[in-house]
Amino acid sequence: MYGQGISVAAQGAVALRDLLADGLTPAFARRAQRAIARPIGSAWALATGQDIHFPTTKDKSPGLADRLLLRYVGRLARTATGSFHADTALTDVLSLQAAPATLVRPAVLLTAPLGPLRTPHEPPPFTPAERALLDTLQSLQEPSSNQKKTTT
Repeated sequence: MYGQGISVAAQGAVALRDLLADGLTPAFARRAQRAIARPIGSAWALATGQDIHFPTTKDKSPGLADRLLLRYVGRLARTATGSFHADTALTDVLSLQAAPATLVRPAVLLTAPLGPLRTPHEPPPFTPAERALLDTLQSLQEPSSNQKKTTT
């Protein structure tokens, strides 16, 4: 159901068009909901999948699978800075042109541990004032010791 660069809404419209080719059948509503749910489900998972890692998220803590997935995707993102193959896979998934399962195909799984194949660019030079501002912003994002996650 993943199209070449078409939006989630367009993917839903394509699914409806394909279902309407068979005419209005008794099970049309159920089939339409399921067909439309595919692209929406993937987009929703991509949009909310990282929320669990923020300290302000309530009611759920990241489990082992969540932490492993976060590390893998982080490693894949770093690898993508110097690997066309990793970059293409990650970009295709994040732009909804490919299914999330693309990131766990053997070729992509093997690319991530290798790291970037090209030399990464040097980080940009910052003036002392810019560095101080970045340090201040980073300290504001770090949770203080008195903030705790609540679980119900």
